[in-house]
This record gives sequence, structure tokens and C-alpha cells, in this order.
Amino acid sequence: MEIQSFKITIEDILSIHRQWITKLYIHDNKTEAEIAGILSEGHLFVTYTTILLITSPVN
Repeated sequence: MEIQSFKITIEDILSIHRQWITKLYIHDNKTEAEIAGILSEGHLFVTYTTILLITSPVN
């Protein structure tokens, strides 16, 4: 039986959690630094710019 593998990027993971991250930013008034800290606890290391991109409205 052949083992299949796949790759997932940090952007894919953040996209899955976009609504939660946006809630932290907008409704819970968390700063980019606080959100980065929360994500780093789960071993997801992101920049403040990435957080701003995730929380910005989709056009």
C-alpha cells in the first residue's frame, strides 16, 4: 500500500482559522502582538503583517 503525502502551508492553516483570528482582532480587541502570542502557543509563528492580511476584508 502506497503512502500518500500532502503539503499544507501556514497560510492554509491560518485560512482555516480566519474567522477566529478576526474575532480576536475585532471583537476581543486583541493586538497583533497578542494574536501572534496566542498562535505561537500552538507553534504557529506568524508576523504582524500576516495577521493584518488575514483579518482584512476579502474583496
